[in-house]
Amino acid sequence: MQVKKDIEKAASIGLIPIKAGALGDSLLYLIFANNLARNGYSVTLYSNVLISMQEFFPQVTICNIDFTKDEMERISQKHLFVLADNSITQLFEDAFHERLSELFVFTFYGKTRLIGKGAAFHKTRVKSLVSEAMFEKLLPILDVSNHSIVTNRTLTMADNIALFCEKIWQLKNVTKEVGVILPEYLKYRCHSKRVIIHPTSGNVYKNWSLKKFIKLARLLKAKY
Repeated sequence: MQVKKDIEKAASIGLIPIKAGALGDSLLYLIFANNLARNGYSVTLYSNVLISMQEFFPQVTICNIDFTKDEMERISQKHLFVLADNSITQLFEDAFHERLSELFVFTFYGKTRLIGKGAAFHKTRVKSLVSEAMFEKLLPILDVSNHSIVTNRTLTMADNIALFCEKIWQLKNVTKEVGVILPEYLKYRCHSKRVIIHPTSGNVYKNWSLKKFIKLARLLKAKY
């Protein structure tokens, strides 16, 4: 696709989900990453759970993340700026929270209150590093902490994220898809009657009971 001509190579954006080891949250952030990539940005998503699926998302770089102080410093230096859920502060002692707010642009997704440096700090820093035209395009993204991700509670999270990318970030060609691209060696529906059931999640209270999964399996077997 045709990318924006004035997107410079320096426009590297990092994304750190609310839970880098959680599949659901990583996939939601992948929608953000995909839309940024579709608009010409170089995007890196830090997800310990999606790293093994890198070949399915060639438009985005996926990296592991180790939540240490040194790793936070290193990640920050790799990108023009990094969008990180502000609940990341819960992983470090209070004395390091101010530094985290300098390293990352805290986002909309977490429940932890915003602390330390805000959007104004990062806007000033980024403005000194890029062209005026590029800075104008980056402003809505840098202002991310001032908006709620959920604008319509009747819509799914995927729909809300797509709406956010279009209305708040002002991105073009927005989609709610994660952007999966199947490798050539995979054949679509090669096993037409094979169903994979993933019965657990990161939170036991969100899980279905065993009886429901057994019932689902039996219904699928009877139907197909």
